[in-house]
Amino acid sequence: MTVNKAILLGNLGSDPEIHATEGRKPLCVFTLATNRSGASTDSTPPEWHRIVTFGVVAENCAKYLRKGREVFVEGSIQSRRWKDAEGKERVSNQILANVVQFIGARKEEKELTPTTAESVTALSDEEIPF
Repeated sequence: MTVNKAILLGNLGSDPEIHATEGRKPLCVFTLATNRSGASTDSTPPEWHRIVTFGVVAENCAKYLRKGREVFVEGSIQSRRWKDAEGKERVSNQILANVVQFIGARKEEKELTPTTAESVTALSDEEIPF
């Protein structure tokens, strides 16, 4: 038996990016900052996570999330391997999220209305960030 599960609670480091696969399936990517202690301190740098969502979850993330927003993320960890321009093998990890719960609005966002993504960029299978 094996388990591959990630559970994170943190704040967005940037606004989400919305894309579409060649099959026009929505795909949303954002970064999430967490810390080890559960309490924010100036002396402990945050741990950064790349989050990837698909479908309705991706659409909602792109529509409602903004930099700084606190979210709960649940999904699986995926390693991605590729060769850079110099031919060196690179590895990065990301979370394929199937649950993203919006915890609360930042004070500046309370009066904002949700917006839809203005542009959706189609990605080929080779360009999909996972």
